[in-house]
Amino acid sequence: MTWWCKITKNKSFEIQIDKFSFDQWFRFEIKWDRKGDHCGFSIFFEPGPFLFSINLYDNRHWNWQKDRFYIDGEEHFGASDGEEIIL
Repeated sequence: MTWWCKITKNKSFEIQIDKFSFDQWFRFEIKWDRKGDHCGFSIFFEPGPFLFSINLYDNRHWNWQKDRFYIDGEEHFGASDGEEIIL
């Protein structure tokens, strides 16, 4: 279950609570990315099959060739399949 809200034009806040198949005993992670798609601050807590996460992130995509966020309407390629995307 995920709840999210848009804070500003480019920033969003998200809380996720979920249950997955059991594959590890425990995981705790604090992450802060300044470059990349949906970069921002995240806290993950996984005791057994449960996931609790809080994210404050930028909802834009990163242009790795120009070392900046893509501009609205600028063409780029998706990281997963090379498909051209226009935002």
